[in-house]
Amino acid sequence: MAMKTPKPQENNQMFAGRIKAQVDVLYAKLTSNPQNALSYQDICHITDFVQYEFFQHCGECPQIMLGACQFSRGLLNSDKIEGMNQMRMGIGLLITVVGGLGLLWGILIAMGVGMGMFATVVAAVTGGGIPIAGPLAIGFGIAAIAAGIYAAVSFMSPQALSARAHDAIIDAIDKWGFPEKAAQADQQVKLEMGKANPTAMVEKKEPPKPE
Repeated sequence: MAMKTPKPQENNQMFAGRIKAQVDVLYAKLTSNPQNALSYQDICHITDFVQYEFFQHCGECPQIMLGACQFSRGLLNSDKIEGMNQMRMGIGLLITVVGGLGLLWGILIAMGVGMGMFATVVAAVTGGGIPIAGPLAIGFGIAAIAAGIYAAVSFMSPQALSARAHDAIIDAIDKWGFPEKAAQADQQVKLEMGKANPTAMVEKKEPPKPE
């Protein structure tokens, strides 16, 4: 009996490219309807597929993917409370992982939401500044960003929301597959945040040394 030749193992870049292409195909298929938009069930189908593929590839779903999937589901959730909770969870995951800042910044720029608040919260969480009011304020800040995004959602078309949800997943896959580029993008975001809200990026100072 002839032995089967094992399939060559994909590296992370190859895997990312394949999954991005498959997500694009799914997106095109699921938006081929009179609304040209995703339903909540559709985005759950896409995110379930993505998470399953990551588990198959590396034994776990990376934090940036979990965050992007939660955030994308929240964008298309018609239940306000549940949708805000999903976005809050997604933001909380994304702001503490490489690539997450760049991903969120791009979405917020596109939606025109909460730049100053985002800069303040991220500065505190990532150590870019001194957390003025501690973890509780950070939690409230993340919730405020999620609420601001959800408010913006009501003014966006189903097609635009579908595109943002799709873009978040694609961008997360890309940033996971190319962490060096993702880290560079995060650094650029921190520079932009400093311009958007200079008071958020408080310079850390060493205590004076005793003489």
